[in-house]
Amino acid sequence: MTTGREIESFLYGWAPRELAESWDNVGLLVGDPEAAVERVLVALDITPQVAEEALVTFSREGYLRRSWPKAKKAAQPEDGQPDDPPVYSFETDTEHTLFFFTNIGNCYQLNVGALPEMNKPKDRGSLLSGVLAGLENGEEPVYLMCATAEELNSLPDLLFVTSRGQLKRSAASEYAVKRSKFGALNLREGDSLHAVLSLDVSSDVLMISETGMCIRFHADQVPAMGRVSGGVKGMTLDPSDRILWVGQPAAADQLLLQRLPPGEAPVGQRRKRPALPCAQGAPARRDGGRL
Repeated sequence: MTTGREIESFLYGWAPRELAESWDNVGLLVGDPEAAVERVLVALDITPQVAEEALVTFSREGYLRRSWPKAKKAAQPEDGQPDDPPVYSFETDTEHTLFFFTNIGNCYQLNVGALPEMNKPKDRGSLLSGVLAGLENGEEPVYLMCATAEELNSLPDLLFVTSRGQLKRSAASEYAVKRSKFGALNLREGDSLHAVLSLDVSSDVLMISETGMCIRFHADQVPAMGRVSGGVKGMTLDPSDRILWVGQPAAADQLLLQRLPPGEAPVGQRRKRPALPCAQGAPARRDGGRL
């Protein structure tokens, strides 16, 4: 297979090195010259990030995988994992960072470049326990996002919703923390993080509980707070009740509710798996009335 040194020698035959100006940076600047080269990317500035485009996916069964985007597009549909489709998919590069917000209120940061590249169609990826240091027993991701520290400054606010109806709105830039693991919010005893929304401040928020209670309010009613705050009460629940769904429905959206016999789990909860992004739903009452 062709090596970096062979490509460098070929280019010198076309553009001799002695013709370079004194201020020109020529030759192999990053990487091992003896390493095999599978593909070439042309860019104005040669940096490690430019050479590392990546497609990152996180599946329903909890597998995190980084692959080369072109390799994924070339694969046949039947060569993948049809029984374990991706929940999140990011076309990104190794300059970006993945943020994992978990059910117990932690945030983990993982640079895309730290993931091994897996381009074979049968590669499932890595379990989070193998790539996130300090992941606790029973800890699962609720929400994932991919950004650089600079991009966090321009992202919408994040709305954290707990199982007991607490709300916390914080600027995304609050999570530009230089630690691989830190607290995303303060949770009360017995509570857990249910969902995180990229907040549209021009829309309403709809919350529905397991017993069929709901409340709807405008997003700008939730005050912005710092990262370590506990938030405010968004919905008052009975001691045994929990939040079932939260989202920001558009006027034309519809929401389908299914009533199940006692003790029967919803279809999506019959196998243990990470929480999925919320689908959008229909308008409901604003006063917390029962559906």
